[in-house]
Amino acid sequence: MMLDAIKAWPEFHLFTAGYVMSRLPADSLRFKEGLEWEWRNLDVCSGERIDRMNPDYNTYIALETTEGAKRVCWNSGGSTVTTGCRPDQTIARIRWKAPRGRCPM
Repeated sequence: MMLDAIKAWPEFHLFTAGYVMSRLPADSLRFKEGLEWEWRNLDVCSGERIDRMNPDYNTYIALETTEGAKRVCWNSGGSTVTTGCRPDQTIARIRWKAPRGRCPM
């Protein structure tokens, strides 16, 4: 069922599926799958593969929209996105400057 949801709306369900798996042990196969889904979510939202070793989302902030399937890509309002991990197991952080007039959380 989750794979069908991902296929139907990857911009939303790659994130939600990965988030659910982030509570699993970091060395588990499911956790690693969830982390990959988080990365794929960023890829889908940006329209290209994000560099896993040096992630920088600043380039993509101009793509922000409040309409269509990609509207969910920009609803964090924060200045840091942590991909797929619990805070004590952070693998990657993507930093971006909040758009003018919007305060980071």
